[in-house]
Amino acid sequence: MRQTISYEYDLDGRRTARIVDGVREDYVYGPGEALSEVRVAGVAQQRFGVDPADRVTRLERGGATTRLMWDADDHLGSDDRRA
Repeated sequence: MRQTISYEYDLDGRRTARIVDGVREDYVYGPGEALSEVRVAGVAQQRFGVDPADRVTRLERGGATTRLMWDADDHLGSDDRRA
């Protein structure tokens, strides 16, 4: 089965939406360039927290939260998955 996929972008070149077979995901950005939420039908499916360097430090999805920690060289140091 073949899927139809399209994308929308804002004037800054950031992806603002993905549409797969008519189902739309909207991408919401917080201050700066960091993605803060992915929404379907207006409901947040994923939320992201970032540090001052715009690195993802928290991911909330499906009732679970994953916390990410970065070292001084921008390497992912560890994660802490919680239900």
